[in-house]
Amino acid sequence: MNVIIFRSRHFPIFCLPLFQEMSFTVGQYIANRYHLTARLGKGSYGEVFKVTDVIDLRSKALKTIKDGDQNSAEVRSLNALSATNGIQRLFDSFNLNAHLVLVLELYTADLGSISGKQRFSQRLVSKIGFKMVEILKQVHSAGILHRDLKPENVMIAWDGEQATLRLIDWGMSAVFVAPNGQRVRVRDHDYVYAAAPYTSLALSLGLACTEFDDIEMLRNMLMSIRRLYPFNDESPTRQTALKLQFQNHPENVLKGRNKFLLPFAREYEEQKGRGVLRYDALLNCLRGSAKFNESTNFVLHFGRNNRISLQ
Repeated sequence: MNVIIFRSRHFPIFCLPLFQEMSFTVGQYIANRYHLTARLGKGSYGEVFKVTDVIDLRSKALKTIKDGDQNSAEVRSLNALSATNGIQRLFDSFNLNAHLVLVLELYTADLGSISGKQRFSQRLVSKIGFKMVEILKQVHSAGILHRDLKPENVMIAWDGEQATLRLIDWGMSAVFVAPNGQRVRVRDHDYVYAAAPYTSLALSLGLACTEFDDIEMLRNMLMSIRRLYPFNDESPTRQTALKLQFQNHPENVLKGRNKFLLPFAREYEEQKGRGVLRYDALLNCLRGSAKFNESTNFVLHFGRNNRISLQ
C-alpha cells in the first residue's frame, strides 16, 4: 500500500486519519454518470476531482472519503443546510469501493489562493467578514458548527456576472443544538489534530467548541487574508501563548493599516466574556470598519496566466 502524505487546501490541515491507497483515477466513469476529468486535490483520506455529469452535462466536484459513510458529519450538515445561502451544494452521495463519494457544486477559486496573489483592501476584507458573519448566523441558527474555518475553505462561486462566497468542507462540523431546540454540548477531543495557527484557542487546546469558535476562526481568517499572521509559530505551545496574548491585547497586533479590524476583535472578546453572541453587533463593527456596499456581491476579474482577483 502506498502511503500518501499531502496537505491539500480541500482538506482540513489538522485532521490526521490513517493513510489509505486511493482507487479513483482520471478518465473513469463513476456510477455510470460522473466522468472524472481532473484531480483537484489529494488528502490523507481521499481526493477531490473535477467531473462532468453525463446527465446534465454540468461540471461538478467529486470528493472521495476512505471508509466514510452516509451518516458522516459532512453529509448530515450539508443536507441540513441545503436551503442555506453561502453553503456548498451537495448533489449526490453514495458508497463505492469502501469510499464515501460526494458530488458537490464546483467553484472557481478559494480565498486562500486569491489572497496569496492579491493584496486585499480594508474594504474588501470588511465586506468578506460581513458576508461570512451573515452565513455563520444562518449556520448556527440551524444548530451546526463548522469548526474548520480558514481561507482555503471559503470558495468563490461565479455565475459570469457576480461572485458570492461559499463555505465548504464540513467534515469537522458538529451539532450543538438538537432538533427540539435544546443545546447539546459538543464533545471535546472528538477528533485527532495538530494545533494550527488558524484554529480558535479552544480548539488548539482540544476543548469543546461553541459558536464563538467559528467567529474566532473568522477573525483569524480576516487577519490572514490581510497577510497578518500573529499566531504563526512552529511550537503549538507558543501558538497558544500568542493567542492568549492577542485575546488580552488585540491592539498590539491590529494597528496601523490593520486597525480597522480592532473594533470587531474587541466586540468578539466582549461577547465571549458575557457568553452571549450578538451577530448584529458584529455586523455593525464591520459596517463601521470600512466603506463597502453590503447589498451587492463581489466581482471576479480574470487576468493573464489564469490570475484571478476579487473585488
